[in-house]
Parts: sequence; C-alpha cells; structure tokens
Amino acid sequence: MQQAPVKKMKAPEADDAMVIDTDDEAPKTKDFILRSYQKEVYEVAKRRNTIAVLDTGSGKTMIAIMLIKEISEAMKSSLDNKFILFLAPTVSLVNQQYEVIKIHTDLRVRQIYGEMGVDEWNAQCWEKEINDHQVLVITPQIVLDALRNAFMTMETVCLMIFDECHRATGNHNYARIMKEFHPLWIVKISYLNSRA
Repeated sequence: MQQAPVKKMKAPEADDAMVIDTDDEAPKTKDFILRSYQKEVYEVAKRRNTIAVLDTGSGKTMIAIMLIKEISEAMKSSLDNKFILFLAPTVSLVNQQYEVIKIHTDLRVRQIYGEMGVDEWNAQCWEKEINDHQVLVITPQIVLDALRNAFMTMETVCLMIFDECHRATGNHNYARIMKEFHPLWIVKISYLNSRA
C-alpha cells in the first residue's frame, strides 16, 4: 500500500489563534470561515486521503465539517445510497463531534456507541440507521463489528473520518478496520472525481 506524503501544516501561534481569515473566497460553514492553513488542508483532503497534523484547538474538526458538506453535496446528486462515517474513539468524543456536525450542517446525523444496545441490532436495524441518516458518528469497535457481520460495507461509505487517528497503531480498532477492510475502501476521492 502506497502512503501519500504527509505535509505538516503550521497552525497559528497562541497569540494569533483567534485571527479569522476574512477572504471572501473562503469556504464557509454556518458561522465559520476557514483560516488559510485550514483551507490549504481542506483543498488537499478533497483530492486525496489526508492526515491533518495540527495542534489541539486549531480547527481540524472544521476541516472535517467542510469535507462532510462537500461529500454530502455529491451524495445528493448521486443515486447511490451512501453515507459518511465519522469515527471517534470514545463516547464523549462521539457526543461532542455529533453536536458539532449537527450545529454546522443540515444533515441527518446519528451518534452510535455501545451503551445504546448496538450489540443486539440485526441487519434490519442497521439498514434503517444507514438509510435514515447521512452521517453516523460512531465508535470504531461498533464499525468493526458491523463490517465483520456485513451489517455495513465499505462500498456504501463515501467518506470516513478518523478522529484522533494517531491511535491507529498496533491492535487498535482503527488499525484493525484499515487492515481488514482497506482493500474494499471506496475513498472519497473516487466519489468526488465521479462528479467531474
């Protein structure tokens, strides 16, 4: 598997962390304007798989929101029944990212984690969740189990975001998802390029 080169982006220093780029051409969310370094990462991420290496609080989630919005527009114009997965390693982060996505998009979003009784869900339950929602914010163990049981397939995922991807080492569920299901990935690039 060929790795894309990693380009480190420098986030603003603490003194200028609140500076917002007011460029009229800047992509906007409901009440957010991307900073120049965020726009740069966003533009790269639209074209290929990307790992954003930025400091805590530098706006990686807002870059993800922009990608989610971009991909969701492609989903609307497609007849495919695809959805977006946003993986977060803890229930707390699932809830946090769910709230952020709900605030900044008009998409149908659902958070899913183990305490919801997901272990008891059958294929029909999963089909309903996938059909009723455009974005699933979910813990990686749940995704791994759903993929292994064929309740979801990578062919139906048009964007997958790994929050805190630095955890994807060893036997972590992020790493297991990639090792077991990477050959089946339908990456966002192919979905976006099909619009061109």
